[in-house]
Amino acid sequence: MSIVLLTEASKVMIKNGRLEIKKDETSIYLNIEDIEALVIESLQVTLTPSAILYVSKNKVPLIFCNKKHHPQCFCLDLYNHFEVSKRIHEQVKWEGSKKILVWQKIIISKLKNQKELLKELGANACSIKKLKKYIKNVKMSNSIEGISSCEAIAARIYFKSLFFKEFRRKDENIVNEGLNYGYSLLRAYISIIITSKGLHPSLGICHNSRFNAFNLSDDIIEIFRPIVDYAVLIEYKNTKEFTNDFRKHLLKVMCQKVVFNNKVVSLKRGIELFIDSMLKYFNEDEKLKIPKLDVMLYEY
Repeated sequence: MSIVLLTEASKVMIKNGRLEIKKDETSIYLNIEDIEALVIESLQVTLTPSAILYVSKNKVPLIFCNKKHHPQCFCLDLYNHFEVSKRIHEQVKWEGSKKILVWQKIIISKLKNQKELLKELGANACSIKKLKKYIKNVKMSNSIEGISSCEAIAARIYFKSLFFKEFRRKDENIVNEGLNYGYSLLRAYISIIITSKGLHPSLGICHNSRFNAFNLSDDIIEIFRPIVDYAVLIEYKNTKEFTNDFRKHLLKVMCQKVVFNNKVVSLKRGIELFIDSMLKYFNEDEKLKIPKLDVMLYEY
């Protein structure tokens, strides 16, 4: 499957059940099942309503970028699950104690994935040891706040070891531009999968801001952030400017593989299986299963 990136004036429409992308007098035709995501980077791209509906109906992420080429908005299909009302009613009633355990498992998974990435890259042994310490601290925490506090401290150690000692997440630089771009793509990708499961992305586990329409997306993304981190690191070593090639490179994030229940699956399938497992945990008390990341599976 491929990521379709449109950077120049063109028109997107449906013809004979296929997606037609027309530029000047030349057209290319794509089967919808061959498209992982459609990213619109040019403001000169025109999409027909039928094309938008067709892409949305088939659960293909449709992402629009702003003038700075950063993902700005995306399409969500509101009616792509047959029990959406039932699912959301259940979601509202998720128990607080279970939310704490899910958040704990998510952050433990994230820190383990960060630790393994640093280890694979030959990072400073001291940083890896510190991450191990915070994994233990998270396991002993029994509150959302305590878990999040450990995660925040560990994140600073991780990023400084992954990129450079002076790195700060809030600074304006090429690394943060890349991270923000990659995370935005991943957030949109996850949000579309969330709604396909009949859940509402604003009803989160840890994140609960009334100003955030994607609290649940921001919870789930934590597991998968290292996939973006590694993609940014690779391109950062090759260039010092946030170029079109840099952005194209980050689109590959959505085509990566993860491990779920000891089986290698696509990122999309891994997210779907995690959400399914999370629902079974909340509603049926089944054991929560979380995807694992493996840098050796990445193809950049």
